[in-house]
This record gives sequence, C-alpha cells and structure tokens, in this order.
Amino acid sequence: MSDVKTELNRMLATASAPPAPSTITDGPIPPIPPVPAPVPSLIKVTSVEEFNRYLANASGPIAVLWTQTDCDFCVDDKKALEELAAKCPGNLTALEVSTDSDELNDLAEKWDVDGTPTLLYAKTVATMTPDDSEEVDAKGLRRRLKCVLPRKGSKK
Repeated sequence: MSDVKTELNRMLATASAPPAPSTITDGPIPPIPPVPAPVPSLIKVTSVEEFNRYLANASGPIAVLWTQTDCDFCVDDKKALEELAAKCPGNLTALEVSTDSDELNDLAEKWDVDGTPTLLYAKTVATMTPDDSEEVDAKGLRRRLKCVLPRKGSKK
C-alpha cells in the first residue's frame, strides 16, 4: 500500500510542477511553402481553344485520345493512356477529347475521327496530321506509345 501511495505522491508532484521552458522562440511563425500541384498525366480538353493551346505548347510526342461518355472501350483506353502518361511525365503530352459536346465533335470531324475511341499520335506536333488517327484498343495503345516510355534502367 505504501508503494502505491508513494507512486501517487510522485505523480501528483510531477503534475503540479511548473511547465518546462518552451523551445519555441517568440516571434512570427514562418509560413509553410506551398506544395506545387501535380501535373495531370492525362489532360481532359474542354474547348477548341484549349486543344489548340496544348498543341502549341507540346514539345515532344503527343497523344490525343478521342472518347465519348457512353463508350465502354473508351474507358479502357483512357486508363491505359493515363498509365502510360504517368510513366513518362514531361515527355508525352496526353490529351483526352470527349466528343460529347458539339464544339469538340466538330473538332473531331476536322481531324477525321470517325468513331471512338480513336488515338491521334505523333512524335511531334509539327508532324501531326489527321492521317495519324487510328482506332486502337488498350493493348494497341500501349504498343503504339511504347517509344515514349523511359527504358528500363534509364535514370529518367
């Protein structure tokens, strides 16, 4: 019983002791620097102007996947393109253009897109033409874009 009483007295003394000096100095707390927002691996285009801006700013290979909301195959191809674009950030400009809106459907017609999903791929924007459009499945998409993926063992 005396051991319990001794322990309780020690705990009471510790609890009522003055607080230890603070290690925080007086003055303003420095702000936490903002974390840069991640660049999306697959960019969803919502207007013709946006499409043209991305084309103008693309510095390397570009892949445009034409999709439609009610297209099941488009979902698979979109996932495949997202996966590929995430493996090579900064090396591949990957765009998704949904033909659901009239404006973007008209753009698809200008690029000779007959159905969805359709992939438009070129090694540079300067060489991109409507003839580069092709209907592909997710496997074909991976095979077609393999050239832009970083090679195993490379530091990129």
